[in-house]
Amino acid sequence: MKTKFVAALLVALSASAAAPAFASGYGPAPFYRPSVGAPASQRGQSAQTVAASADVPFLLPQIKAGAIKALALTSAKRSAALPGLPTTAEVGYARVNSDNWYGLVAPAGLPPDVRDRLHGAAIAALKNSELNKQFATLNAVADPMTPQQFAAFILAEQAKWGPVVVKTGVRLD
Repeated sequence: MKTKFVAALLVALSASAAAPAFASGYGPAPFYRPSVGAPASQRGQSAQTVAASADVPFLLPQIKAGAIKALALTSAKRSAALPGLPTTAEVGYARVNSDNWYGLVAPAGLPPDVRDRLHGAAIAALKNSELNKQFATLNAVADPMTPQQFAAFILAEQAKWGPVVVKTGVRLD
């Protein structure tokens, strides 16, 4: 899974949203239990976990060592870090896509000139080759957007994940 860094507006959606998506009718899944106790990577190595969803950078060492079997990426595109691993869409779960993403948000009523300066600085940072090299080490990719594109993206994410949250009862603890 690639983490997207989007310029325009600070929000994060965890890869763990993929598991409730299966449980909420996006595809057949006989179980869903939120992570409890040891991290999923440790439970997987001790044969305590049947299935888990986590970020590629977090699990990559265990996957490459053969300690964890990766089934699919909950991403729209394959990962350069795991090019042979199919996406959930490729294995029949097209609606399960839960890329992590981050962006900049500002208070309502921010003067347009201030918004434009912040946006310009964020875009310049996301186009910086050194920053993108660091992103690559995390299997992340910059995906700059205009403020309008990012607002539309957030609305689309809310429309996609809102029903999953309601149906599964997922909540922040």
